[in-house]
Amino acid sequence: MATLFFYFAPAMLGTVLDIDSINQTYSALWGLVGLWVFLRCQGIVRIVSYVICCFLAMFSKENGVLWFAIIPLFAWGFCRLSLRRLYWFVSLALACVAIYGIARLSLPDNPIYANDEYYNLTFAAKFKNIAKFLALTCIPTDYVGIVQRTPFGMVRAVVTFLLAMPFCLSLFVSKYCYWRERAFWTLIVCILIGASIHLATLFTVMHAYASLGLEALLVAFLLNKMILSRRIMSFFILYMVAVFAIATSHWEAARASGFMAQRMGENTLRLLNTPVDSVYSITLEDTVASYSSFVVPPAKAFGWGNAAQHASGYRWPQTWRDTSLQRKDIAAIPRLVKQARREGYRCVLIYDGESISVASR
Repeated sequence: MATLFFYFAPAMLGTVLDIDSINQTYSALWGLVGLWVFLRCQGIVRIVSYVICCFLAMFSKENGVLWFAIIPLFAWGFCRLSLRRLYWFVSLALACVAIYGIARLSLPDNPIYANDEYYNLTFAAKFKNIAKFLALTCIPTDYVGIVQRTPFGMVRAVVTFLLAMPFCLSLFVSKYCYWRERAFWTLIVCILIGASIHLATLFTVMHAYASLGLEALLVAFLLNKMILSRRIMSFFILYMVAVFAIATSHWEAARASGFMAQRMGENTLRLLNTPVDSVYSITLEDTVASYSSFVVPPAKAFGWGNAAQHASGYRWPQTWRDTSLQRKDIAAIPRLVKQARREGYRCVLIYDGESISVASR
């Protein structure tokens, strides 16, 4: 049951269907492998595997550094490690992180583009991150339907929520007696540690995957305490119907966004008609809501020109530059067109949703 919970969660779909999240997958993989070996082995094998797996998790994605804290804490919470040994492993973890930090800071500084959203430290942004984390962790529903805001989508979201919640409530609320156990709270703390970096910076569906494996272990822990009655099995069947509907909705939304990108790329090449070596595009920012890699507005689906280059097999255009404009700044388009011509771009295109027009050629 916990395995199905893991594989059908929106965080799983938001990761495996997102092109830039393979690092998140490998980071979680090495962290969970390290936890498994740590619980099964003793002595030098435990120590070496702990260090190696945590470093591999960290090299995959830097939030993997948190497994240095999660693994020994998890073992202590389940009485597989004494408090004295916990302190020893914490000291080892701090030494490993310090070595990595020194090596990292000694590398040459290479300024690159940074997403400003990662540095939004306002209370509203942090509250939004926490709300996303709680929703994606504790409230199974069809978020695609909520974002699309169509009548059918809202009905789908409500129905999946009502089908899934009886199992969730029976799992977490009706068994509150287990809340007094150290193992339960250890799992909760480990989950929060796993998500902490993303909660402090930027949190999306993909980032919920960082602690998804630990959430599945929490589900397994609670299920192991329960008597699997006919009522619980009925609730679980309803839950699986709901999450399968949610997964299908997410898959279909991701597929539709992919086809939109393909369609825009092909339409661009059709409009250009003949190969050009350089294109400057002006993209009007979309006002529609977006949801991870599932519900993607046209501007993001087009990938600032990448969809057109992909459609040509990356043969042409060799150079593509894009400028995104808010709709209130539409008066700046003539100036940008003249600037592009002065800089030698052979063609200037304007994108308004899926609509494409040639401003200069």
